[in-house]
Amino acid sequence: MNKEVIVKHVAEFNEKFNDLDRLIDIAKYTLSAKVNAPIELVNRVAQYKKIVEKQRVYANQLLEIKEGKKQLDEILRITKLITASTKMIYEDAKEILAELKGYNQ
Repeated sequence: MNKEVIVKHVAEFNEKFNDLDRLIDIAKYTLSAKVNAPIELVNRVAQYKKIVEKQRVYANQLLEIKEGKKQLDEILRITKLITASTKMIYEDAKEILAELKGYNQ
Protein backbone atom coordinates (compact mmCIF):
# COMPACT_ATOMS: atom_id res chain seq x y z
CA MET A 1 0.00 0.00 0.00
CA ASN A 2 1.64 3.21 -1.11
CA LYS A 3 1.48 6.63 0.48
CA GLU A 4 -1.08 7.99 -2.03
CA VAL A 5 -3.54 5.21 -1.18
CA ILE A 6 -3.06 5.82 2.54
CA VAL A 7 -3.64 9.57 2.11
CA LYS A 8 -6.83 8.81 0.15
CA HIS A 9 -8.07 6.45 2.89
CA VAL A 10 -7.33 8.99 5.62
CA ALA A 11 -9.26 11.66 3.69
CA GLU A 12 -12.21 9.26 3.33
CA PHE A 13 -12.03 8.44 7.04
CA ASN A 14 -12.07 12.12 7.92
CA GLU A 15 -15.20 12.62 5.81
CA LYS A 16 -16.85 9.74 7.66
CA PHE A 17 -15.75 11.19 10.99
CA ASN A 18 -17.35 14.50 10.04
CA ASP A 19 -20.58 12.66 9.18
CA LEU A 20 -20.42 10.81 12.51
CA ASP A 21 -19.83 14.07 14.37
CA ARG A 22 -22.93 15.56 12.75
CA LEU A 23 -25.01 12.48 13.56
CA ILE A 24 -23.77 12.45 17.16
CA ASP A 25 -24.50 16.17 17.50
CA ILE A 26 -28.04 15.61 16.24
CA ALA A 27 -28.53 12.80 18.74
CA LYS A 28 -27.07 14.96 21.52
CA TYR A 29 -29.33 17.89 20.62
CA THR A 30 -32.37 15.63 20.39
CA LEU A 31 -31.57 14.13 23.79
CA SER A 32 -31.13 17.55 25.37
CA ALA A 33 -34.57 18.59 24.08
CA LYS A 34 -36.28 15.60 25.72
CA VAL A 35 -37.63 15.66 29.23
CA ASN A 36 -36.38 12.68 31.19
CA ALA A 37 -34.04 11.47 28.45
CA PRO A 38 -32.59 8.11 29.49
CA ILE A 39 -29.20 8.70 31.08
CA GLU A 40 -27.77 5.60 29.41
CA LEU A 41 -28.47 7.18 26.01
CA VAL A 42 -26.87 10.45 27.07
CA ASN A 43 -23.78 8.54 28.23
CA ARG A 44 -23.55 6.49 25.03
CA VAL A 45 -23.68 9.60 22.88
CA ALA A 46 -20.96 11.24 24.99
CA GLN A 47 -18.76 8.15 24.63
CA TYR A 48 -19.21 8.10 20.87
CA LYS A 49 -17.92 11.64 20.61
CA LYS A 50 -14.75 10.55 22.43
CA ILE A 51 -14.38 7.48 20.21
CA VAL A 52 -14.58 9.59 17.04
CA GLU A 53 -11.87 11.88 18.43
CA LYS A 54 -9.64 8.83 18.99
CA GLN A 55 -10.44 7.51 15.52
CA ARG A 56 -9.17 10.78 14.03
CA VAL A 57 -5.90 10.36 15.92
CA TYR A 58 -5.47 6.77 14.69
CA ALA A 59 -6.32 7.72 11.11
CA ASN A 60 -3.76 10.51 11.13
CA GLN A 61 -1.18 8.10 12.54
CA LEU A 62 -1.56 6.10 9.33
CA LEU A 63 0.12 8.99 7.52
CA GLU A 64 3.23 8.54 9.68
CA ILE A 65 3.69 4.81 9.04
CA LYS A 66 6.50 4.01 6.63
CA GLU A 67 6.06 1.49 3.83
CA GLY A 68 6.91 -2.16 4.42
CA LYS A 69 5.29 -5.55 5.11
CA LYS A 70 5.20 -5.17 8.89
CA GLN A 71 3.83 -1.65 8.55
CA LEU A 72 1.20 -2.83 6.08
CA ASP A 73 -0.12 -5.22 8.73
CA GLU A 74 -0.41 -2.29 11.16
CA ILE A 75 -2.16 -0.14 8.56
CA LEU A 76 -4.67 -2.90 7.86
CA ARG A 77 -5.24 -3.47 11.58
CA ILE A 78 -5.91 0.22 12.27
CA THR A 79 -8.11 0.48 9.17
CA LYS A 80 -10.23 -2.49 10.28
CA LEU A 81 -10.64 -1.06 13.78
CA ILE A 82 -11.68 2.34 12.47
CA THR A 83 -14.11 0.84 9.96
CA ALA A 84 -15.74 -1.47 12.50
CA SER A 85 -16.14 1.18 15.19
CA THR A 86 -17.46 3.70 12.67
CA LYS A 87 -20.16 1.27 11.54
CA MET A 88 -21.08 0.48 15.13
CA ILE A 89 -21.43 4.14 16.11
CA TYR A 90 -23.38 5.01 12.97
CA GLU A 91 -25.86 2.18 13.43
CA ASP A 92 -26.31 2.79 17.14
CA ALA A 93 -26.75 6.54 16.68
CA LYS A 94 -29.49 5.86 14.14
CA GLU A 95 -31.16 3.51 16.63
CA ILE A 96 -30.90 6.12 19.37
CA LEU A 97 -32.61 8.71 17.15
CA ALA A 98 -35.34 6.22 16.24
CA GLU A 99 -35.79 5.33 19.89
CA LEU A 100 -36.04 8.99 20.85
CA LYS A 101 -38.91 9.46 18.45
CA GLY A 102 -40.88 7.12 20.71
CA TYR A 103 -40.34 9.20 23.86
CA ASN A 104 -42.79 11.94 24.77
CA GLN A 105 -41.44 15.34 25.63
